[in-house]
Amino acid sequence: MGKLAEFYAKSLVNSGIEFDMILALPKGIPLVAAVAIELARLGRNVPFCLQPQSQRPRRRRQRGGAPLKGRVLIVDDVMSAGTATRESIALIRTAGAPPAAVGHGLDRREKPERKMQRVTLLKYPTARCHFATNWVCMFAQSPA
Repeated sequence: MGKLAEFYAKSLVNSGIEFDMILALPKGIPLVAAVAIELARLGRNVPFCLQPQSQRPRRRRQRGGAPLKGRVLIVDDVMSAGTATRESIALIRTAGAPPAAVGHGLDRREKPERKMQRVTLLKYPTARCHFATNWVCMFAQSPA
């Protein structure tokens, strides 16, 4: 996991993406913690917060870590149907913070392209991309 986190962190630093914190998805806490450590080693101290795994909408609140504020980066290892990404963006918006970007290492493409765009784009159009190529999908640099 250390090498993967190092790759993610270096890719983030080289991308020029502006973000203030990282949101850890329920099953991605170790990865995000490792990425935050690697970013600190590269001179970028970035807090992260934890997204709850609750399925009940009224219970979908941040469950730990730093307060959810500023430009929020979502980091995930695998995107399957896009449900976690969609829920993460909703959580960020509910907290009044703007989503900065979404990055994932592997896209399993379990949904047709058209449906996946609705999942990842929502209000902010993005490009479909992966860590292995042009890793980050930027919200701020895409036309509305």
